[in-house]
Amino acid sequence: MLVFVILCFLSVDVTDSALRVLLGRDAEQTEFPYVVRMEIRHKAKNKTQLVLQNSHMCTASALTPTWSLTAGHCIKHLNLIITEKWVIDPKGVVRYGSPSGIPSQNDKFSDIVSYVMHPAYLSMYAMNGVRVHNDIGLLKTLPVKLEHYAKLSAVDYNTMAGQAAKALGYGLMLMEKEIKNTLQLGRALQVLDVVVQDCAFFIKKNKMIYPGLCLNRRCGNPSSLCKGDSGGPIMHFSGILGVISTGISSDCKVKHVKKGISSNIVGLITPVSPFINWITDHIKTTSDQT
Repeated sequence: MLVFVILCFLSVDVTDSALRVLLGRDAEQTEFPYVVRMEIRHKAKNKTQLVLQNSHMCTASALTPTWSLTAGHCIKHLNLIITEKWVIDPKGVVRYGSPSGIPSQNDKFSDIVSYVMHPAYLSMYAMNGVRVHNDIGLLKTLPVKLEHYAKLSAVDYNTMAGQAAKALGYGLMLMEKEIKNTLQLGRALQVLDVVVQDCAFFIKKNKMIYPGLCLNRRCGNPSSLCKGDSGGPIMHFSGILGVISTGISSDCKVKHVKKGISSNIVGLITPVSPFINWITDHIKTTSDQT
């Protein structure tokens, strides 16, 4: 049985093994400037005092200076953390500004001031994993100042089978003998070449992501989507065709990677084409009100 895991991630304890697109490549300097890190800024105990700390949660794409696209479950998790008392003074931020996404002293941060999940978002636990419908959402931030912003693909997702694409994320990656997050490792945005697969029967049978598409590996590369990649864009030449929703948890374990064990599917994504009107109308309406 394939076991799926929602890919949102927060590590308050920095000793935890953390977050990424395993066995992808580093993004080049100016390749995807609009892909941002979604983080929680909070206070953590350091011996006798509290210190500010940033923890990676998800990946997002800046569509305009004040609106970014991510997965709906990332927003749900963000809301849970901000409203819980076990995290000290939490605040959502997006990190951007480093040309290749490598964390540096030149990083810029914009506060997340509000967020919205799709009104038909649904998440529930079942015996065979988590079931999520309409897994898409928007972050409203203080201005993210970039020269270029992401554009959405309006191509009907039902016609995308067999198309080449790139999955982008800031989650778990393999570094030597251990798996850690790109933020802890000081590494760049990860890029994974994939092929879009129509897996309507698989999704219907397993009742997983709806609407959804599957991603296949290219050239037999045993790469995977892992924790922290959630919300990252699936880039097609026409624009963002979807956001990362879930992957197969076993593919992100060191022992499986070492043995070359991997499933046939890299992960499942939520396509953007069914939500184009909701995204554009929401951004325009709220922008007109400010």
